[in-house]
Amino acid sequence: MGLLPGLIILNFRMPVLNGYELLKLLRQTPDNAHTQWRTLPIVMMTSENVSEEVKQCYQAGANSFVTKPIIFEELRELMETICHYWLDSNLVAAASSELH
Repeated sequence: MGLLPGLIILNFRMPVLNGYELLKLLRQTPDNAHTQWRTLPIVMMTSENVSEEVKQCYQAGANSFVTKPIIFEELRELMETICHYWLDSNLVAAASSELH
């Protein structure tokens, strides 16, 4: 069994397969003994705050949606904050097999 990430951060605008499409694919992937794709935290990022995109992503299963800063140092600080919250502070749900 390979290691799973504790957090996925997706940029809304990516070439070929955008972040929204990848989010939908990840949330549609069936859970099994090795993966809990429905409970894995997914944070969406974008450089533009478009309310319809935010709404779509939350409806598709995003856990958070943030506006990406232009200044690199602000982006680094935001990434640190996101990672600290989701990986260190957030309580993780039990594996899906333990919930049933």
